[in-house]
Amino acid sequence: MWLRNCWYVIAWDHEIPAADSPALFSRKVLNESILVYRTHSGAVVALANRCVHRHAPLSKGLREGD
Repeated sequence: MWLRNCWYVIAWDHEIPAADSPALFSRKVLNESILVYRTHSGAVVALANRCVHRHAPLSKGLREGD
């Protein structure tokens, strides 16, 4: 049994694409797909890897802006 309201390591720093890359990174944590990317300033962002409209995986696309 896992605690859901906790911090978990999702990736090493080198696994997350650089801020100037449009590429996206996803990983499954606690049976939930998480999308990770860097903003232009280099901050790491993590969110659910699904479109709220069609529930398609966001990781299949490319990042445009922050």
